[in-house]
Formats: sequence, structure tokens, C-alpha cells
Amino acid sequence: MVSLPEGTHGLSVGTAISDLGRMGARTVLIEGGAMLNYAALSEGVVDEIYLTIAQSCPERKVQPLLQMVQDTLGSHFFPSSCWSVIQ
Repeated sequence: MVSLPEGTHGLSVGTAISDLGRMGARTVLIEGGAMLNYAALSEGVVDEIYLTIAQSCPERKVQPLLQMVQDTLGSHFFPSSCWSVIQ
């Protein structure tokens, strides 16, 4: 068990990532809710985002959904130049 200090938005995700790196982890998947994901983004420890959209989502709704994610996270976290829609 590792104790984590307070971060900007709860516990310090950056400290957790650093500790895992010292333990030998080379890749970390952060899979959480809005608060954990926002904390990780805010602390600058995210270098890739995988956004999964269910198959039942009609194609015409994908672009507005990506725009909503960008509007929520901000363009500095999710720039439209990084969008790629895989069909």
C-alpha cells in the first residue's frame, strides 16, 4: 500500500503514476469516473485517450459527441486535430 498526498482534484494521480514507475510499471491504464479522469488530465499525466463509442451510436451523432467531449474537457486536453473516427 502507498499513501498518496492531496492533489489538485483529490489524491495526487501524478504521485501514484510516479510510484508505479519506480515499481517497474511502464504503462498505466486509468479507467475511472469523471473526477479521476479530470484529475489525471489536470495533472498532465495523460498522453493518450481512448474514447469508446458504442456501436449503437448512429454515425451522425459521433461528431457532436466528440465536440461535447472537447467542450467539457477543453481543447487543450482534447484538441480536434487529434480526433480520428474509426469505422
